[in-house]
Amino acid sequence: RRPKFHLYHPDVAILSGIAWDHINVFPTFDNYVEQFDIFCSLISKSFIYNTEDEEVNKLGQKFKDQIIAIPYSTPQYEVTESGTTIHFEGKSYQLQIFGQHNLQNLMGAMRVGVEMGISATDFLTAIQSFKGAGKRLQKIKETNDFVMFKDFAHSPSKLKATTKAVKEQYANRKVVACMELHTFSSLKKEFLPHYKDAMKAADHAIVYFNHEVVKHKKLEPITEQQVFDGFNGG
Repeated sequence: RRPKFHLYHPDVAILSGIAWDHINVFPTFDNYVEQFDIFCSLISKSFIYNTEDEEVNKLGQKFKDQIIAIPYSTPQYEVTESGTTIHFEGKSYQLQIFGQHNLQNLMGAMRVGVEMGISATDFLTAIQSFKGAGKRLQKIKETNDFVMFKDFAHSPSKLKATTKAVKEQYANRKVVACMELHTFSSLKKEFLPHYKDAMKAADHAIVYFNHEVVKHKKLEPITEQQVFDGFNGG
């Protein structure tokens, strides 16, 4: 078994983070990381990598003598009422998106743009009108005292980043985070401990799962207590 991205053979590629998932295909973390190592060996020109992700940074250091390795990280930023102000090369840009994870991805995308011939200034100027990707911290309801976001974050690292981002953006509000366990990995009892403190930033955390879905996926049953313990409480 192998991931589909081994078929890409890219000239330019970016890795933003590595967090174990799809454990039904890649049974160990080392086996999972190995797939990204193989992917990096297939890049012909430039490898853009997030230095703030431990595993990705290791690959950047490993391959920097073989291909052009371009690091990136979270820019200097300030939380604003409408989103985020970032500072880059002496200029400030007002963005409509927020959260450290999104800002990391933004800088990675900027580096890809530069490799394609788009200047960093042009990229950051244009991205100011970007409201975010669908189902990725997508705002679906807002009133004077209430905001609701829809997000597809299901892996532990993404769930943690999303919850942290919302609390940072709305520090003076009560954050209620609701998450549904629905993937093969998330419903496997051995994987649940990886969710430890993933929703710690929320004031109230609610986790939902359906016993019928677990049964349908032919997995060993899990209990409410196992989920509670896996998340280290609610």
